[in-house]
Amino acid sequence: LTISNRDPVVSGTAITPTNVFTASEVSCNASVSDDDGESITATYEWFVAGNSIGAGATLTLSTSLVSVGDSLTCTVSATDGYGGSHFEDATTTILNTDPTVDSVSIDLSTPVVSDVLTCSASGSDMDGDTPGYSFLWSNLTTGEVYTSTTTNTDSVTLDLSTTNVSVDDEVECMVVASDSDGGSDSDMATVTIYNSAPQFDVAASIDINPYVYVDDVLTCSANASDLND
Repeated sequence: LTISNRDPVVSGTAITPTNVFTASEVSCNASVSDDDGESITATYEWFVAGNSIGAGATLTLSTSLVSVGDSLTCTVSATDGYGGSHFEDATTTILNTDPTVDSVSIDLSTPVVSDVLTCSASGSDMDGDTPGYSFLWSNLTTGEVYTSTTTNTDSVTLDLSTTNVSVDDEVECMVVASDSDGGSDSDMATVTIYNSAPQFDVAASIDINPYVYVDDVLTCSANASDLND
């Protein structure tokens, strides 16, 4: 009578957490049994596109190992002392992480209606992407929206003299950072428009022709303007 060996069985293989990103720490869990009563130790290996990227029940991911949209597979294998073996796979898809707007700033803290504002932004993306930026100027006091005067990759300007902003208006620069996989983040900066002092266009002068005598009538003249009035 010959007693035949029965292969071990791997079952219930699963990857955690449910949502996996390019910087996640992932775990592979499985149950291993052997009807012959043998003590079986499982081995774990991780694959992307058929290429091994690591071994062990846990793995810390990085952008050097995976990219957004990759299929990550954990293969759990069990082999007994008589050559019997079995394996089972679990697969998950690497999800996109939204970019982050790290800072938004407007260069002038006390602008007047004749100033040019510059709004600058910086951001980051854990997936290794370089975020793209879109900017929107608006007047929170009046509800008006303004078109940027000049546009660069990570900054824009607004010439206030081309708008109808008034003293005490609050102007906002809204920034949206987006990545190539549809993720986005937004932030904003605001400034309040300050009053500017009037200025002389023509200096004050007294009409003297050419001397001044008692009982003469003197004329003092000047010309001034105010950007706000």
